[in-house]
Amino acid sequence: MGQEGDGPSARAEQLFDRGGQALEAEDYPTALDCFRQAAEGGHPEAQYELGRMYSRGDGVGRDRRRAWDGSAGPPNRDTRKRRAS
Repeated sequence: MGQEGDGPSARAEQLFDRGGQALEAEDYPTALDCFRQAAEGGHPEAQYELGRMYSRGDGVGRDRRRAWDGSAGPPNRDTRKRRAS
């Protein structure tokens, strides 16, 4: 993984993309696994999507505490801006 501030790694980007495709196909176990790995790799949008899955109960038990824990916390301001555009 790169230096802090470099953004997510190429691997985290690939996992995030794969997770998004899996989520769209309602393949929740794959989406969860991919988003978790990408979030651990520092991908902020994957952290958001992982938290969202727990918040909504998409393929996992609904767990608001886990939705906002340290590994799947709320997105930062930059992530919210990117998602809105």
